[in-house]
Amino acid sequence: AGPERRAAALERARAWRDALEAGSAPPAPVAPPVEEELQGGYGSLGLQVWDWALDAPIGAWSQPIEMPGAWRVAKVLERKPGLRPVDVVLTAQVLTFSWVDGDTFRADVEAHLDRSKLEFVDATWRDVVPTLWQRRLRGSP
Repeated sequence: AGPERRAAALERARAWRDALEAGSAPPAPVAPPVEEELQGGYGSLGLQVWDWALDAPIGAWSQPIEMPGAWRVAKVLERKPGLRPVDVVLTAQVLTFSWVDGDTFRADVEAHLDRSKLEFVDATWRDVVPTLWQRRLRGSP
């Protein structure tokens, strides 16, 4: 049921995004997403949404962005510049279309990450992976 639910959630996200972009209501069979207004950096928005939002036009909706167990559609409401990308403060409206059930889903993903191990096949990539992720995924810094 995983692939089918993932595909159905993607279709919901696309239909919702297309309706928002057109200024109309989503089609009747489309279940509403979880709506949030998030502010901050990649820790608040999630790495994938943050990466898209750094250069996205203000007020434009994203295409569906895949996250673990969900698709997200986002719109940047405000961007406060910083010297480095990590210093940029974003405010975004984020719609989440989950395809995995359960109240503990995010905690389950975090627990899985904590059990995961990062291994560098090519040592030249070590400088690209943030130290936080190297440590969290038990990779050596």
